[in-house]
Amino acid sequence: MKKGFTLVELLAIVVVLGILGMVGTAIYSNVQKKARNKLYEEQVETIKNAVRTYITENEGKTLIINGNSVKIDLFSGAKKIEIPMSTFISEGVFDKYPVNPNCSKDMTGIIVIDVKSDGSYDLIYNMSNTEETFCKV
Repeated sequence: MKKGFTLVELLAIVVVLGILGMVGTAIYSNVQKKARNKLYEEQVETIKNAVRTYITENEGKTLIINGNSVKIDLFSGAKKIEIPMSTFISEGVFDKYPVNPNCSKDMTGIIVIDVKSDGSYDLIYNMSNTEETFCKV
């Protein structure tokens, strides 16, 4: 009797290894996607924290955005203030644009300060068109 594997046995081993490789690749890809999404959420929170600090330190300041005067005023009633990320770069809040980890594009969107009538506010980051087009968040 000869020692060794038959062609069918070798083929079965190759098929099993292929299936294990596909499952492993799918799991790895899913873990990477979750990690990028978590990193994106942390990036947005970092941006919001920096903007909160800026708002606190510059309450009442008037900014010129696209030729319009926009006053950072949290106590004059409900409104929405839209400030592009480029303004925060020029004001020194950020040295450079943060990068979206999902697509490696600069986060060049708009921060919306949604001011409530009681003076509280929510911060919302809206992606730029380029970022939305190339990033799947």
